[in-house]
Amino acid sequence: MNLLVALEAHFFRTPDGLIWSETIKYAFWTRYLQVYKKLVVIARVKDVSEPNRRHVLASGDFVEFFCLPDYTGPVAYIAVLPNLKKAIRTAIDACNCAILRVPGQIATLAWHELKKKNIPYALEVCGDPWESLAPGTIQSIFRPIARYYATRNLKSQCLKAAAISYVTDWKLQERYPAKYPCSNDELSNEGWHRKCYVTNYSSIDLDESAYFKKNSRKRAKSICILNVGSMTTLYKAQDIQIRAVKKCIERGYDIKLHLIGGGDCRSKFESLSLDLGVQERICFLGTLPGAEAVRNELDKADLFILPSLVEGLPRALLEAMARSLPCIATSVGGIPELLPEEDLVQPGDVSALVDKIIEVVSDEKRMEKMAIRNFEKAMLYRKEILDERRVKLYSYLKLCVEKER
Repeated sequence: MNLLVALEAHFFRTPDGLIWSETIKYAFWTRYLQVYKKLVVIARVKDVSEPNRRHVLASGDFVEFFCLPDYTGPVAYIAVLPNLKKAIRTAIDACNCAILRVPGQIATLAWHELKKKNIPYALEVCGDPWESLAPGTIQSIFRPIARYYATRNLKSQCLKAAAISYVTDWKLQERYPAKYPCSNDELSNEGWHRKCYVTNYSSIDLDESAYFKKNSRKRAKSICILNVGSMTTLYKAQDIQIRAVKKCIERGYDIKLHLIGGGDCRSKFESLSLDLGVQERICFLGTLPGAEAVRNELDKADLFILPSLVEGLPRALLEAMARSLPCIATSVGGIPELLPEEDLVQPGDVSALVDKIIEVVSDEKRMEKMAIRNFEKAMLYRKEILDERRVKLYSYLKLCVEKER
């Protein structure tokens, strides 16, 4: 049985036909191949002469890519829309069912075609468009329109799905509910195939190498704060972090901020550091080459902060927790499911972030307790635990297809 997977990621194709990615390795697809014989992936693909040093191989056995035009932005999307629809229709004809990683424009186009052909689909709900497209997150005149339609589409997609996985335990479920949800315990009941199987798991795979239990840290005089996040938009709030460091220094604290990540907004953040006179305290590390390099930085840090304006269930935060790092974050998305209220601040509030940073770094015993608690919470996201949930959802979707034959 063939499964179609639709997602928003960008991929790169070299002249030898291999497909590369900055984030998605071939191993990512093996979770689906545990249940299905073949995957058909529809995603944006850009032709390049050779992969760069950050690229990882995404293609491999039993995975076929239907390469869509590599557009970016609403204007380019409209220009290539006819080609997108044609390619997606062709891809769907080769599949028995689909998993849509939502929200996303490509997944939504696939959803419309799946409905027309009455093909069962499942959703992996990875984020909340109502929050990710909120005011202040993206500087575009199309933002309010995109927010409205993306939220409406996701609600409709959830109401008609055969199965849904959310990255949160409860937050996304409240805003985007299934129409007739059922759990694993109800699968033996009469009429199970007319209900929507609901579970939750993250896209994050934390294997043994991701974990490092360290109950205490020898801290230098200078406090190193670390953040990992894309600088493509403003919603990771690096500007707020920089302003918070400035205020901490003014209050007499010897603090440095290391920022991992890259994107179009980096120059704005660098200019802000210069304007505030803290350029020597802010280290822009860029995009690091692989997980091991990121973990090395996590192990050198004293505190991890993630004051994002919006989030789903952030991988960066979970990885920091798995390295036994004390963490401060904002109370958005699924973050309150990971951290207790005492370690949270409201998004966009520089003063609250400053107070919380000082409150935490001034209490070493508290930092040790945070480290232990974070490590234990991260253990719940081990690969073997999440794999079991994934396989149940994939198997349910397969059973739905077989029931309709």
